[in-house]
Amino acid sequence: MKFFLSVLLLICILFSCKKEPVKQTDNPNIEVGAFQFMPMFFGSKWTYKIYDMKPTKTLKGMEYYKYDSVPDVIYIFNTIYQQTGYASWYKSKTDINTFYSGNNRVLFNTNFIDSTKGKQFVLGKDNNSAQYIYGGLDTLETKFGKIPCIVTSGESFKSSKYIWKRHFGKGYGVMKYESFTIQNRDTFYHTVDELDSYFINRP
Repeated sequence: MKFFLSVLLLICILFSCKKEPVKQTDNPNIEVGAFQFMPMFFGSKWTYKIYDMKPTKTLKGMEYYKYDSVPDVIYIFNTIYQQTGYASWYKSKTDINTFYSGNNRVLFNTNFIDSTKGKQFVLGKDNNSAQYIYGGLDTLETKFGKIPCIVTSGESFKSSKYIWKRHFGKGYGVMKYESFTIQNRDTFYHTVDELDSYFINRP
């Protein structure tokens, strides 16, 4: 009888402690999909060093990113031009794998992580420009260690071609942004922004 009561008590305790599993949609701050590579939490900030790559890698200035006042908008201050600007990036409300830019273009997604590493896919294209994403994850050497990144790039189709490349680091956001202009096969204005410090205000 005592054994039966003990078993019954144990069953009651187990069922009373059981909790309903938390669905991903119950908590919008869970880092899944594209949010893993662009953790947009209010109160976060990122600091970048800007390097001039031509003729040699020389520290040129700093950029400060803050996400602390308007949803989906990151405010940017550039010490070179002493100007404040902003970037509008937002996660899709219907597709957790996609982030968009302010002009409603796909900024990046996680759809090609399982594809052949380095294989190029078109994210968007028009008469003036094209945007690409690359399969797999690129391992970027940073001051924070080796960071797995989604890589995107783009180019303009004008006489002086403008080319850029971004690395979105898992758990960090933008790790590196590189841009340069090519005119008559010569490279001009080659700069690289590298993440120097950050604070992501995770709950």
